[in-house]
Amino acid sequence: MHYLKMLTSAVALGCSLMLTSSSIFADTAKQENLTNGFIVFGDVEGSVIDFPVCRIPAIEGKYYFGDPVGCRDNDYNAMIFINVPSALTVTVFDDGGCERDNDVPNNWEFAITTVKNPTTSGDGDVSIPGNWITFYKIWLTPDNTVVEPGVMKSGRWKRPPPSTMPNLHNEASCVLVQRK
Repeated sequence: MHYLKMLTSAVALGCSLMLTSSSIFADTAKQENLTNGFIVFGDVEGSVIDFPVCRIPAIEGKYYFGDPVGCRDNDYNAMIFINVPSALTVTVFDDGGCERDNDVPNNWEFAITTVKNPTTSGDGDVSIPGNWITFYKIWLTPDNTVVEPGVMKSGRWKRPPPSTMPNLHNEASCVLVQRK
């Protein structure tokens, strides 16, 4: 009987430790996302936002739109920053491989860098169209100038001829997030 009580106590203690540690991991992951912020992509048409939006963490890496990230491929034309740290460069590609592809007609990319810590577009409310930064606005902003408070355009590229306006509407396929 004594062994049964010890076994029951050990099982209860083990379960308690597992629940506590998973709660700590969940809280750490939540805090990590609050610390790093998010880059949100959406389809904004004038005063209308086509939901759902695509939300990726502001953590270095390649994020391919489509199934792995849970975002729709080729379906966004604007972005918003929510609590993103400074000195983060975000490059948006229409190429699904996050690369320049000289063989694809009208292939394009642009890069912007956050210069304020933290950077939030507007008041961070994704339901307000004025908080969004459209891809066209980014494209038309001269390199190395401010696009919006806290956001500077780092550069752009388009497969020749580079002087023509690419189709930036619902063409984005990949995002590269880097610390530079």
